[in-house]
Amino acid sequence: MDIANEQNSPLLIIGSDDGAVRVWRGTFDDADQSGSEESVQHQLRQWEQPELLTAWHALSGLVPGSAGPGLVTNWRQSDGLLLASGDVGIIRIWDMEHERQRQDIATDASITCLSGLALAPAVVAAGRTDGGITLYDIRVGGNGKAVVACKEHTEWVVDLFSLPDQRCAFTTSCVCVCVCVRARV
Repeated sequence: MDIANEQNSPLLIIGSDDGAVRVWRGTFDDADQSGSEESVQHQLRQWEQPELLTAWHALSGLVPGSAGPGLVTNWRQSDGLLLASGDVGIIRIWDMEHERQRQDIATDASITCLSGLALAPAVVAAGRTDGGITLYDIRVGGNGKAVVACKEHTEWVVDLFSLPDQRCAFTTSCVCVCVCVRARV
């Protein structure tokens, strides 16, 4: 789940374990945050009327209900890209403005989480089921290229966050521990 256009008209991006992605409008109402009875009623009415803007299969090959990571997404507001991966051996990059697939990046593991880098927008970080993290440069060739790989955990990487003022530093978490990983690109 991701939120696009947070500052203007927010859109809710929902992925499901069969690889389908849906984009909804009208699921948020930030006009009145007062908490008054009238405001709450208005917000509840807004929730009753979401509009499906678009839907498509971002990935094929996912098995619904399987024990794998399912569909993993990451929205990149700055360049309008949606990254999608999971237990399929690729990271697929979608250009949301033009509504088309931009490229696939081959991976050697099941991906559990994705993140971008604020100071290096061409780099995608991917957490893996084996506890590793791989950074991919999407500018290299048609399929991207793994530029850095490290293994800090022995369990699934549950999430990773780019540190905003660092070129390439992450805070990662797995099932049982939290650690800071730093690497240079």
